[in-house]
Amino acid sequence: MGMDVYGKNPQQNADINKFKVYAKYSKMEFSEKWEHLDKDRTKREQYWKEEDQYQRANPGVYFRNNCWWWRPLWDFCRYIAPEIINEDIWLNGHHNDGEGLDDKEAKELGILLIKSFENGKFEEFERLNIERNNTGEEGIPEYPFGRDNVMEFADFCLQSGGFEIC
Repeated sequence: MGMDVYGKNPQQNADINKFKVYAKYSKMEFSEKWEHLDKDRTKREQYWKEEDQYQRANPGVYFRNNCWWWRPLWDFCRYIAPEIINEDIWLNGHHNDGEGLDDKEAKELGILLIKSFENGKFEEFERLNIERNNTGEEGIPEYPFGRDNVMEFADFCLQSGGFEIC
């Protein structure tokens, strides 16, 4: 299970039409799209490749974490921004029910996420996460937390135009 986070009004850095196969099939209804793509492995692989390229070029469109990575990331958002992520938003954000932030809040959160590397909040939370979730046997946190994931989410927040967790 994972958390799919969709930008409400994402910044477009690269036009979808630049990605020919992805653009063509993403406009189709789900069943029609997969009827075509399931028949043609080469086209299906190109679709997935272009979808990945499109999302990397437009980081505000979509962000995904499995539940193991999402929980500490969302907890960290509450930790550094309780004025943005109140208790209800925080609790609902651990479910796929459409919770999210508007554009202004998402941008504020993105800025705070980036600042967390400068003000020590990232390292502080990283230590807390390891202490709280260490499995003991292999020393691997049950719920991983990492710099790259935080940076990717910060970039998403800044370019999302607000977001919904689905």
